[in-house]
Amino acid sequence: MRDCFVFVWCVVRDSSYTMPMSEFGMDRSFRMSPRLNELFSNNRAKIDSGLVVLHQHTQEYRAALVKERGEKEQVMSSGFWLYVFDNYKAPREAIEQYLRTREKNEILRTLPQAGRAGLDFLYSRLSWVYSHPCSALWWLFFDDLWEQNNGLKVMEGKREMFDSRCSSSLAYHPMKRPELEAKMEEEGLRNVKGCRGTKKYFNDRLMDTLYARMEELDAKAKAKASTVAQA
Repeated sequence: MRDCFVFVWCVVRDSSYTMPMSEFGMDRSFRMSPRLNELFSNNRAKIDSGLVVLHQHTQEYRAALVKERGEKEQVMSSGFWLYVFDNYKAPREAIEQYLRTREKNEILRTLPQAGRAGLDFLYSRLSWVYSHPCSALWWLFFDDLWEQNNGLKVMEGKREMFDSRCSSSLAYHPMKRPELEAKMEEEGLRNVKGCRGTKKYFNDRLMDTLYARMEELDAKAKAKASTVAQA
């Protein structure tokens, strides 16, 4: 029945006149009616021939989707997003086991061995971020700072200082506020001559917000640790 409705709709849509459903004997319930039965009976041959073409096109469409999906699975399985990408807290051993046994792409299957240095760096970053809430905030602040501003002229030559892909990045080296302020002044990113307000880059408002949040997170972490110790 569903195929018949689709076929009739296509014929009507391609004509110069669009008829209401009532002229076919149909209503919103799409139940068979004497008028609709008569229409199908009088056009049985056209409907049957049209359905052959419709089914053929449908099968071709499905086959194309299956082929496309299979090709993508050879590059990276759909399971990767669940078991690796969205499973960032999984132990490294579990991720490497998944890559070796579940992926079809040879590059991904051999990544635990061929990309060991890269994975070492990745997990060392994760270890740092998970070590303390303040570490996570500090890392995120400087990582986003670089990602959003690395194209600015004032950031030229400062990749190793800010880019979290560099071990020398400030993202891995927390500082007390006076130290950071002094360093930013030295780098021309604070108290810039001729600049006022937010154009000072590491201005007082930004520093106040960053360190206030750091103190808040540190206080919560200490309170949580105290509660756990007393339990």
